Amino acid sequence: MSAVEPSPSLPAEEALQLVDLLETVLKLRDMGEFEERVLPGVARMMRSSSAVLYAIDPRLPAPHFLHHGLPPATK
Repeated sequence: MSAVEPSPSLPAEEALQLVDLLETVLKLRDMGEFEERVLPGVARMMRSSSAVLYAIDPRLPAPHFLHHGLPPATK
């Protein structure tokens, strides 16, 4: 019988950052706000200079490619 290793826990600071991001997401009114207010936080949490989101859903008028930290002309 093998011992089950405990899963690594999320450090308290990162957990608080995640909660803040989730609260921000719940208050958003449109995808533009997601790009401006959430992706920078995602990049910080991941210790990255950039973050991207590609969203496709039948309820959206078109697919969305959102990014933070990439050149402005990136599409």
